[in-house]
Amino acid sequence: MSEENDFLFDDMGPKAKRRVLIGSILATAFLVWMLWVAYNRLASNGQFEARRWELFAHPGTWKFLAGGLKNTMLAAIITACISFPLSILMALARLSNKKLLNKFAVTFVEFFRSMPLVLFILFIAVAAPASGVFKISGLWILVTGMTMYYIAIFSEVVRAGIISLPSGQCEAAMALGMTYSQSMRLIELPQALYAMTPAIMSQLLFLVQDTSLGYIIPYEELLRRGKNIESFSPISILQTYIVITLVYALVSLSLLWLTNRIERNRQLPAPRAPRGTKKAQVKLAN
Repeated sequence: MSEENDFLFDDMGPKAKRRVLIGSILATAFLVWMLWVAYNRLASNGQFEARRWELFAHPGTWKFLAGGLKNTMLAAIITACISFPLSILMALARLSNKKLLNKFAVTFVEFFRSMPLVLFILFIAVAAPASGVFKISGLWILVTGMTMYYIAIFSEVVRAGIISLPSGQCEAAMALGMTYSQSMRLIELPQALYAMTPAIMSQLLFLVQDTSLGYIIPYEELLRRGKNIESFSPISILQTYIVITLVYALVSLSLLWLTNRIERNRQLPAPRAPRGTKKAQVKLAN
């Protein structure tokens, strides 16, 4: 157990380590047994027969799914590019001393955080055509709903980062003659965004996964393309969703890898001083 976590956990003794080891072995054995049972059930139902998988031997199938993945990433990128900058403004509005601005931000954030995202997307999909004023594509129905939701989510992340900073940051800026807005823009906000980078990246992962809600509009994202393949080849339903799950897993693991890489770069040690620097400092001191 590392020294950093000593204040949270006591070091385990021999008995505790033995219990943990036995529990880990039993849990692993149970998991392997469950996987073996699932494999046997699927095999007995013929789910591993070649005829059920031959659809994925055709390049056209992968090209069709790649188009769905492109639409998924397009919706995610547009949503992130719109919602994140607006979420910073919403976080600043919620921290504002102006009562009207603060009340608006609180109402907006609490409303969209409490509303199920799928319900809001459905509302836009039904209300926009019914109004007779707006003709909106499936992409922008999905992006609009997700943008409103993630403005609220990202704004809370940014606000938490700003609140976590020591109060001395703002006081020091004021002592240097900066205004509140200058202190926030030049000192506090950059530090908050840097500190909350892992949380922001985690929310981006959820954002990409939430694009699968485009399936209900319908928007031709990855999951919807899988539904189309299922309709074309009913005998490959399970196989289709296994492939789609693996594609989503690959995208998620890529984002997790990027998050971990960013986190490692944040923890790099300070560069060493060039050789001879200490000797030069000693000579200057003498």
